[in-house]
Amino acid sequence: MVKSKGGRPKLKLCKIDIVKLAKHGLTNEEVADVLNCSADTLENRFSGSLKEGRSNLAVSLKRAQLNSAINEGNTTMLIWCGKQWLGQRDGRYEVQHNGDIVVNVKHFGTGDAKPWKG
Repeated sequence: MVKSKGGRPKLKLCKIDIVKLAKHGLTNEEVADVLNCSADTLENRFSGSLKEGRSNLAVSLKRAQLNSAINEGNTTMLIWCGKQWLGQRDGRYEVQHNGDIVVNVKHFGTGDAKPWKG
């Protein structure tokens, strides 16, 4: 007589499917719903696959953002990428009574506000 292990049978989940779903931006709960299992099961057994899928998503998004900024000349995306990856910030400026524009360059690390004529 064969002794039963007890409990329900172990789910057979495909790592490739989990990576693809995570790459499409689904949360753990959404992936679990699609695969008819619990989010805890996914996190316990397939955390590496979830991480891999989300890393692939991040790479795809960055590639698309850089393409939009550099190849398509999207000014808004150029500014956003500069802020995110290069630490650039919007500088404060004011217009003096003589019409000069004074840029507060403290945000850019030099410390003093200097006039700039544009």
